[in-house]
Amino acid sequence: IKSESEWDEYLGTIASETGLTLSLTEDDGSILRTEGHRPSLGAHIRETKETLTFVCSQTARAVRAQVRATKNPVLEQCDAGLLYLAVPILRGEKVVGLVTACGKAPDDEAPEAFLIAKQLKISEERAEELIARTPAVDEDIVETLGQRIFTELNG
Repeated sequence: IKSESEWDEYLGTIASETGLTLSLTEDDGSILRTEGHRPSLGAHIRETKETLTFVCSQTARAVRAQVRATKNPVLEQCDAGLLYLAVPILRGEKVVGLVTACGKAPDDEAPEAFLIAKQLKISEERAEELIARTPAVDEDIVETLGQRIFTELNG
């Protein structure tokens, strides 16, 4: 287990390398620390409590259940169309926490402005602006990142 400063450095290094926002969470999803810059769409979601609950919490809860069942990294898309990676931190066979990464869209599928506008209660034009400023990434790169983090944390 790392100290607080070691976690900050670890998460910060990966956030700088990838442009993703990384968080260390407890098994129940409580966020302990977060590092990295949130791109436009992710930042807007995180700044709005009701969308944070609806978009992020719903995805995080479902992915946590998959991680507990498989004890492996899981990559999914949230309801806003952004990639969400969750990597378990294991002690023996028990998941004691997670490292999550989010904030970029898959490069082969842009988020849907109409749906985002409805979910976030903003205009479709505003949704298009946020999407345009949100970077995309190849899902294979994020899956590889998940395996790297898993190996680094769990041996």
